Amino acid sequence: MLHACQPQNSSQNSSTQETRPEPAVERGTLRSYEFKDSILGSRRADVWIPEGLKEGDSVAWIWMHDGQMLYDSTVTWNKQEWLVDETLQQLINENRSVPTVVIGLYNSENRRRELFPQKPLELAFPGDVEQILGGEALADDYLRFATNRVIPEVLAALPYQMKERGWVAGSSMGGLMSAYALCEYPQLFKGALCLSTHWPGVNPNDYPKIPEMFISYFAAHLPADSEHAIYFDTGDETLDSYYPPHHHAMEAALEARAEKGSTLRYTFEFYPGADHSENSWNKRFHIPLEWALAE
Repeated sequence: MLHACQPQNSSQNSSTQETRPEPAVERGTLRSYEFKDSILGSRRADVWIPEGLKEGDSVAWIWMHDGQMLYDSTVTWNKQEWLVDETLQQLINENRSVPTVVIGLYNSENRRRELFPQKPLELAFPGDVEQILGGEALADDYLRFATNRVIPEVLAALPYQMKERGWVAGSSMGGLMSAYALCEYPQLFKGALCLSTHWPGVNPNDYPKIPEMFISYFAAHLPADSEHAIYFDTGDETLDSYYPPHHHAMEAALEARAEKGSTLRYTFEFYPGADHSENSWNKRFHIPLEWALAE
């Protein structure tokens, strides 16, 4: 059963439940929930609710990875945040986004094992999975937990008319997982927002075939209809400096699909000078949000 913490007025690195500080928001409110899973253990989700909602309102939703990084830089490991509450509230107030709730699921010490898309890895490197990940793959368990437990229980607990289908968003490994979630659960997700997608999967150059593996898998398994959509972006500084060739290769793969009849909506953005950090993502997150939510 879903257990609610006291309502609250955000790595990528994880923190334990005992030492985890409480985030605060500048706009809207947070409701926090604790979940337990037999495989993944305890996990928290912070649910952001925008200002001005009334009981029974029709509301969209986004599931985001790395939930402890979304709202409050004073409690994050690197003192950076996504500015999700300020950004999305402004879009809603300016009628550039429909009213939208954000489900921010916290990561754990097993972040790589949970966010590294499992099926393409098992297909391409069947004998090397544990070596690449540092343990057994957990991505499919993570998706099961989120889609069968966290998302439906949170949506059922809110006093609004929640949309049946929503969006999934994340950066770096979270970008990979967001694209994978759309491949695996197109019945639940309308689309995915993938910022600074970590195409190498692990340390760049360790396994040079991994980016090609992801691009091939996503091109084969992403939905091909106009009811679904995907957004990719990248910078070109720090870790993002490894991404542009793969970013453009993914775009070419989706263009090739479109020539064969795919009507999946997609967009690719490139931000020269942007690095791999929350301070870069928070400057541009309004762009994919508006693209997805200006209905």
